[in-house]
Amino acid sequence: MSAIPIVKGLGSAAKAVSITDANATHPATKGVYIGTGDSFDFSFDGSTFVTFQNCPEGAVLPLRVVGARKTSGSAAPSSGDIVFLY
Repeated sequence: MSAIPIVKGLGSAAKAVSITDANATHPATKGVYIGTGDSFDFSFDGSTFVTFQNCPEGAVLPLRVVGARKTSGSAAPSSGDIVFLY
């Protein structure tokens, strides 16, 4: 059995940033807080986005992403819709 690499820095968050742009240029997150339930696109690599349907309000998703946007029209999230946790 091969060893599973340990990713350092995945403990609790020390910083939270409300995302209000559709850029995929943010530092990689430890997690994402969903402030407003909706469908959102997330970018893991800075160039492509993946849709997450029906994200529930109040959820913390364990995603290491660099960008987020509203699925409808690829618009920027409103303040508090998406909060990146670092």
